[in-house]
Parts: sequence; structure tokens; C-alpha cells
Amino acid sequence: MLDWLHGRNGSSFQSLTWNGTMESFSVAVGAGANGLQAMLPTTMTAGTLTTITVNGSPVAFTRQTIKGVAYALFQVAAGTYQAIYTP
Repeated sequence: MLDWLHGRNGSSFQSLTWNGTMESFSVAVGAGANGLQAMLPTTMTAGTLTTITVNGSPVAFTRQTIKGVAYALFQVAAGTYQAIYTP
């Protein structure tokens, strides 16, 4: 458990960018971390989240409402992600 906690704490989001319809970011996963999840809002002023990719490959996500806000939850691994919002 301690290895996982250190791994989780050693994980990070990096290089966050937004171009108006697409959010890009990379994830660095710390040693010992596994089963990490991230969440993104499913609706923004740019539109609705339609696609998430990591290194160009599609990522499955589930929608969940938490305290009245709809999010997309997905498993993360090291890589470069893109989340596309469509009007």
C-alpha cells in the first residue's frame, strides 16, 4: 500500500494546453502506482466531450455525476492525452 501511495503521489499531469475545442496533457506515472483514474468535465462552453485518446489510441470512459457536475472517468497510464469537445 505504501508503494502505491508513493507512486500515486509521484504521478502528475504535465504540459496542459487548451486550443478552444481540445485539451492536451501528458501524464507521468510514479513507480508503484497502478489503477490510477482521471476525470474531465463532460460539458464545457466549447461543447460536449466526445473523444479521449492517449498516444493516438481511443480511451474508454464512463460518465458519472459528482455533486451535480458530470464528469468522464477513465484509467490513466503514462502518455500524451487529447480530449476533444464538440459543439
